Amino acid sequence: MTAQHGEYKVPGGKLVVVDFELTAGAISNFRLSGDFFLEPDDALEHMNAAVNGLSGESPVAEVAAAVQAALPAGTQMLGVTPEAIGVAVRRALTGAAQWRDYDWEIVRTPPISPLLNAALDEVLTTEVGRGERGPTLRIWEWDRPAVFIGSFQSVRNEVDEPQLAAREAQLRALQAEGVGGAQAARILRPLDVQIARYRFAPIRIIEPEEEYSETLEFDPAKIRAAIDAGRRAVEHEWDALEPLLS
Repeated sequence: MTAQHGEYKVPGGKLVVVDFELTAGAISNFRLSGDFFLEPDDALEHMNAAVNGLSGESPVAEVAAAVQAALPAGTQMLGVTPEAIGVAVRRALTGAAQWRDYDWEIVRTPPISPLLNAALDEVLTTEVGRGERGPTLRIWEWDRPAVFIGSFQSVRNEVDEPQLAAREAQLRALQAEGVGGAQAARILRPLDVQIARYRFAPIRIIEPEEEYSETLEFDPAKIRAAIDAGRRAVEHEWDALEPLLS
């Protein structure tokens, strides 16, 4: 039996606090509190009873549905929702390790230079890591062609140099025909404009269950195991990720 405590501040609403125990994988002794308003008062007892017995693996939607179904007719809730209770439960159980447990901020800028995009990535990631910014979805566009290569990647393996050469040849051919400026840019735009979606969130969201931090650079087998574990972690969250990527 382990004690669990979770809190969630409803956007534009009140603080929701949950305390309970996890016994054999099930929620027990559930207690809901906070500075929200509820009428009638005995609705709180029904809500507590609804969550007791749920699996510790229950997603937000399942907890919310159980609470909603237990509400007496005519119940008035101010500053709290069944979904908010579900989020508080998930935070208690996993530290908000589900994508939908977070309030995402969407940031989209007009096409800007690759260097400025990279700088913004670093700033946003650093701020999230320090807790100065909440989870952020950034949609960014480039205003010119560019190739980003990681510190341990190689140009030969990561860059399609023949395609880049073909693009330059196409540009020269357009210029030879007297096509330049905005018209050439429109023709080459499918090759030039890259749209990428990045998510900055606490790393525990998709961290593998196992720890692989020791001397990865000297152990090829451990490197492969870490990569495979990371892929499994992402696959586990894919149902939540896919709508954001489409």
